[in-house]
Amino acid sequence: MAKSSFFQIGFSKIALIPDGGSNWLLTKVVGYQQAFRMAAEAKRVSAEECQSLGMCSEVCEDGSALETAMELAKHYAELAPRAVFKTKHLMRDSFNKSYEQNLKDEAKTQEDMVGRNDNIEGVTAFVEKRKPNFTGE
Repeated sequence: MAKSSFFQIGFSKIALIPDGGSNWLLTKVVGYQQAFRMAAEAKRVSAEECQSLGMCSEVCEDGSALETAMELAKHYAELAPRAVFKTKHLMRDSFNKSYEQNLKDEAKTQEDMVGRNDNIEGVTAFVEKRKPNFTGE
């Protein structure tokens, strides 16, 4: 998110409610109290505050968003793709599942991950103090 950009839910200024799923999504991201204040007060939320609330992961200088995104993409490309995908999937599913079910899903997924080529490569690279070469296997 560019440093000079902001987030604003302005529906209350025109006597409407937030739509497009923002009532549901925003409460999941920032919690009820912050989401309600944003929606009711219709105040601008700065890029820095968005980052501190977990609404964006990066704040970059104006005009450098593409460069920052490309650097982040390059970093993600070096990670173990299956592990990143499974982590994202489990975290997203956690909103709809109990803690106990999430633990079961986590254990099942970890069992599937252990011993795969990328797991072996990651451990080997760690022991050899080198950068891993993940393939997604």
